[in-house]
Amino acid sequence: MKTHFFTNNFLTKLNKKRIYKIKNNYPKISIVMPSYNQAKFIEKSILSILNQDYPNTEIIIIDGGSIDGTVDKIKKYHDKITLWVSKKDKGQSDALNEGFKNCTGDIYGWLNSDDIYLPNAFKNAVSALEKNPNKKIVFGDWLFINDQDKIIDYRHAFNFNLNHFKYEGFHLSAQSMFWHRSVHNRFSKFQINLNNTMDYQMILEFGINEGEHSFIRITNALGAFRRYKNQKTEKMTKDILKEHGNKKVGEVTLAQIYQGMRGITGLVTETSLLDAQEGIRFRGYTETETRRASTRARRRARHLLALLLWQMTNSL
Repeated sequence: MKTHFFTNNFLTKLNKKRIYKIKNNYPKISIVMPSYNQAKFIEKSILSILNQDYPNTEIIIIDGGSIDGTVDKIKKYHDKITLWVSKKDKGQSDALNEGFKNCTGDIYGWLNSDDIYLPNAFKNAVSALEKNPNKKIVFGDWLFINDQDKIIDYRHAFNFNLNHFKYEGFHLSAQSMFWHRSVHNRFSKFQINLNNTMDYQMILEFGINEGEHSFIRITNALGAFRRYKNQKTEKMTKDILKEHGNKKVGEVTLAQIYQGMRGITGLVTETSLLDAQEGIRFRGYTETETRRASTRARRRARHLLALLLWQMTNSL
């Protein structure tokens, strides 16, 4: 696994040699960044956009009224941020809707204020879309990093499959994904009551509206998702169950389905992924062999999930 992704000072210092003069022959990329009390990380998120060395971007930051110094970090780059506001809102979904409403770009992206883009992410994404004009959504691999920017894991994306996504969960990351403005124009907006699963809603709706053929996967890692103690994602399971409540599919609640899917699918898939990654490091497996191993793991997990749902249904 490649371990060096960040060039010197990419996340710590603004690159003075970066091209700041807008070149209109480049598609404009609009990045929306929802934020709330992320003073520790937001500057790195902003720098990961500004240091892309891409000559036509706009940054829109919608902050929910932070009181921890986040606003001071934003103000530091105010002349390079197209729009920013800091006021109380109804949560992350509300902030995303407000941000995308103000976008004027040709290509959109969403970056959380504790996550980052990797060097050359914009150029790689735009290149893929320009070479494949029939595609509307591009996504790539992604990293897990800790609060010290150290790489925890490398995650391989898979070609988009709607049923795969619906029933087996994420095989791509919103933080490593870009899409045409027309795709977002057909999106119904983020549901305000979703505080944890708005990315699932967005990608699922993209798949339904645009079709699998509109997605293109590239082998570059485009973004990094940060994992650290007390983050929102750490408490996600309990909160997601509250979000789904007692809604049912047949006689089984969504909460029960989610618990079962995380327990069995997660265990089998993650174990096999770890085995495959270990194979790359110590046994010389190729990336293709890793992807195949991961796919086999997901297939096994799908069969186990079907068994679990059958048992759950018959136990009610």
